Amino acid sequence: MHAAWLAHPPEPDNVARIRSRATDGEAIEAVDNIVYLHTPHGFGRSKMAEKFDAWIGVANTARNWNTVLKLAELGRAALT
Repeated sequence: MHAAWLAHPPEPDNVARIRSRATDGEAIEAVDNIVYLHTPHGFGRSKMAEKFDAWIGVANTARNWNTVLKLAELGRAALT
């Protein structure tokens, strides 16, 4: 699983275009300006992920889910 933070919400047609490349349990979902990519066989092997940056149409930064969880943990610790 990866999460990509976008400068603004993507166009639904761009998400659908990327989704059309999904295979074998892969998925993509956009929630406001965050896009979640599920690539169970590896991000590097995914045809969907391969086209993500070129087709999403929005400046973004993506992180794998373990990194997202660690950043959230560090953020919570900084607030205490």
